[in-house]
Amino acid sequence: MQFFTGLPGLNLYPPVTQDWETSMGVEDYQRVARAADELGFDSIAISEHIVVPDEMVDLMGPHWSNAMTAMAFVAGATTRIKVDSCVIVLPYHHPVTLAKAVSTLDLLSGGRVRLSVGVGHAEREFEVLDVPFHERGALADEYLDAMVELWTSEDPRFHGRYVDFEGIAFEPKPRQRPHPPLIIGGNSKAAMRRAARHDGWFPWLITA
Repeated sequence: MQFFTGLPGLNLYPPVTQDWETSMGVEDYQRVARAADELGFDSIAISEHIVVPDEMVDLMGPHWSNAMTAMAFVAGATTRIKVDSCVIVLPYHHPVTLAKAVSTLDLLSGGRVRLSVGVGHAEREFEVLDVPFHERGALADEYLDAMVELWTSEDPRFHGRYVDFEGIAFEPKPRQRPHPPLIIGGNSKAAMRRAARHDGWFPWLITA
């Protein structure tokens, strides 16, 4: 059995945030990450929102960090524990640049990256980022396939509706082979089908 924890103070989500988290500094983040590492936790989960629409601030809070930046910070402060983007909205991130960020961090961390992704739900956040909300499932499927191609092929090529490349070199490859685990978040049937094609499922607020 494996256990994960979050990093207090990083994303201030009102239903669970404690008052002391709002005053944490850089040394506190490092201390918590190292304690989780030393205590044997399997991973530290770091989610994100890019922006929070005004109508969702009371529920979600305005304070959310960039997941890949925070994951790099945690990986640099620890030696064993995995860093997990649990979960980020995949359609917000171009798959070529995200694949590069993930493979670079996986290499530098010694193979300690896990990429947990979902398709998102905040429609106005999609509007701000100029991403088509009603195509988010199709985008996610194609982005996942494109990233796997970049990570695993010596001559990466991909021709899809949203992503198109060939005649390129892509290195560094990830340390983990064939690639870092791809965990799919969400409770819908589409999410479960997506999870079955990849490496795992991260449901949200459901019973056994």
